[in-house]
Amino acid sequence: PEPIDDYTSNSGTVVVGSYVRWLESMGAEVVAIHQWYTTEEIDYLLSKINGVLFQGGGRDFNYTAKWETNGVHILNYAKQTGLPVWGTCMGFQFICDGLVGKEILTRYNHMTYLDKAAVTEEGKKCKAYAKFTEADFDTFQNKDSTIYFHTWGLSKEAFDKEEVLSSLFTITSYGNDADGNTFVNSIESKTGNIFG
Repeated sequence: PEPIDDYTSNSGTVVVGSYVRWLESMGAEVVAIHQWYTTEEIDYLLSKINGVLFQGGGRDFNYTAKWETNGVHILNYAKQTGLPVWGTCMGFQFICDGLVGKEILTRYNHMTYLDKAAVTEEGKKCKAYAKFTEADFDTFQNKDSTIYFHTWGLSKEAFDKEEVLSSLFTITSYGNDADGNTFVNSIESKTGNIFG
């Protein structure tokens, strides 16, 4: 939403151009799902598209606001239908908080920080990393190859505590913040259609 902390008017939306270009570079046609759309309008769009991206940003979630209620509706639709969903940065955070229905994130010291990521054994077999070569895994795990722009993250403890997450997802990698605290870096649904 624009402004980012607008929880009532639902009058503006920002679609970050770099996400659009990234998707278009792989042949996708991008369609914005605006926060003021009705559930019926969203369901119509979801029946015509082949995936949803929750982009990054800096919003404090409010689960009575339209952006969040529509986002949760999209997540539930994806769980029921198998529609692919990808969440990056704030989108990853929204997938976790949205499915649980409350804030479960932990504050980390990680603003603009380049670091490694530790791939789990499940991660080595997941869809998201299916085309990784041994050299790719080596880069991901042993070189500063992943940039983190966030201060909120999902702890392993919160993941394990929330059954909706631990029953739906597999942790595919971990990261560490600037103070060495470990957080969940990536997840993939066991059904193979929701990624964060």
